[in-house]
Amino acid sequence: MDAAAMIPSPLTALLQGPLAPYSQKLFFEAGEGSEPAARLLEPGGLGGVLARFAARYPAPADPRAVASLWSKYHFSTWLVPALAANLLLDTDLPVALDEAGLRLAADGATIGIEVADPGAPVGTDRFARIVDGHLAPLIEELAKASGAAPRVFWGNAGALMELALTRLRGGFPASPGLDALAALLAAKLDAAGRPNPLHAPIRYTPERKRRVCCLRYPIRDLGFCGTCPLTEPARARLLAGGA
Repeated sequence: MDAAAMIPSPLTALLQGPLAPYSQKLFFEAGEGSEPAARLLEPGGLGGVLARFAARYPAPADPRAVASLWSKYHFSTWLVPALAANLLLDTDLPVALDEAGLRLAADGATIGIEVADPGAPVGTDRFARIVDGHLAPLIEELAKASGAAPRVFWGNAGALMELALTRLRGGFPASPGLDALAALLAAKLDAAGRPNPLHAPIRYTPERKRRVCCLRYPIRDLGFCGTCPLTEPARARLLAGGA
C-alpha cells in the first residue's frame, strides 16, 4: 500500500504541496528494513549503523564527519513532519526513541520513521517527545560513538528546525503554533534553567550561517557546506591540517 494512504487525516491533508515528500517518510506500520528506534541506544547499535554508513565515503572516513552526516540524513526524515504536525495541527506524534520505529537503507541511512498511532494533542511541553525523547538521547550516543562534540549534532538539528520554521511560516503564516518553535530556538535556557542546546542555531550576517560547523569537511571531496560559519582563512588552515 502507498505510504501516503497509511497516514490518517488530517495529516493526509497537511502532507501535501511542499510537504508532500514527507508523506513517503512517515509510516504507520512496520515495513522492510524496520527496527525499533531504541536499538540505536543499545551497545553496538549506533556504531554498527555508522560503520555501514561510512562505506559511502573514501576511507579512512573521519568518524566525526560520518556521524554528523548520518545525523543530517536521520533528522531530515522525521523532524519536518513531526514539527509540522506539532505546530500546525497541535498534534504530538509518538517520535520518541522508545516508541518509534526506523526504516534504514542497506548502508544505514535513515529513510523513514514509523509511529504507532496518529498522535495526541500537544501538552504543556509540546516538544518533549521531539527534544527530550529523541534528540537528546540520540545526540548523547552520537557524541560517544564518534568523538564529536554534542553541539555539532544539536547544530544539525537546530539548523533543520530553523529552516523548517522559515518555510512553514511562508506557507502557513497565520498558524500560532509556529511562535512556539521560534521561542524554543530563541531561548538561551531550557525549562529547567539549563543552557538550551538549540539556542540560535542560525545567524544571518546577512547570509544564513550556522552557529556551529557541521564537521563535514574532513570527508575527502566534500569540503564545507553552504552555510559554514568558518572564515575563509580558518577553512584554509583546516584543509591544510593546521590548528
